[in-house]
Amino acid sequence: MKKISFCLFIFMLFSFNSFAEYTPKIDEIKTDKGIKAYLIKDNKYPIIAMSVYFKTGYVDDNVEGLSNFVSGMLDEGAGDYDSKAFNGLLFDKGIDISFSSSKDIFSISFTTLSENKELAFKLLSLCLKSPRFDDEPFLRVKEQIKTGINMSKKNQGDIAFKNWKDNAFKGTYLTKESEGNLESVEKITKDDLKEYVKTRLAIDNMYIGVVGDISKEELI
Repeated sequence: MKKISFCLFIFMLFSFNSFAEYTPKIDEIKTDKGIKAYLIKDNKYPIIAMSVYFKTGYVDDNVEGLSNFVSGMLDEGAGDYDSKAFNGLLFDKGIDISFSSSKDIFSISFTTLSENKELAFKLLSLCLKSPRFDDEPFLRVKEQIKTGINMSKKNQGDIAFKNWKDNAFKGTYLTKESEGNLESVEKITKDDLKEYVKTRLAIDNMYIGVVGDISKEELI
């Protein structure tokens, strides 16, 4: 993603405040470890919203459905918190952390009350550095994905689109399915998930946009 397109993303992301009232100042920050981010500081509401983009998606998967599987597992426990404890903490503190994968982007959506920012950023950090991938959520998410694939096989619209795509883009990466197929999903292991996080969610392909009640110094 080029810098100009990312600035456009920032503009759209932060449109919950009326731009008729003021022209926002976008600050670019960089940490000592090389993490870059774009910030619009706004104290009007005690909220911090952040979007993170990684330049990788399901077209890069060596096993179809891997990116989608990872996106469904990263909030299923991290660090010392199992899935129930982790999600209970998010709910109790009004923190939202969600993950999604598209063709060429893996993204994170993050929202928290500014009073809970220390905890919220800690939990996000644990998701990316110490995801648990415990047996129960691993098997549960795998079955959920397989159920979705089976349902898609019975949907006439999904069937027609897949047939068109397979013919129109035959022999190219564009025929890949974001959720994978029953065979590919069944092959995915916890080691595959760990390797994905370690190698593909990296600083050098990461873009961050932040808006809300946080200073440059606090964000760094």
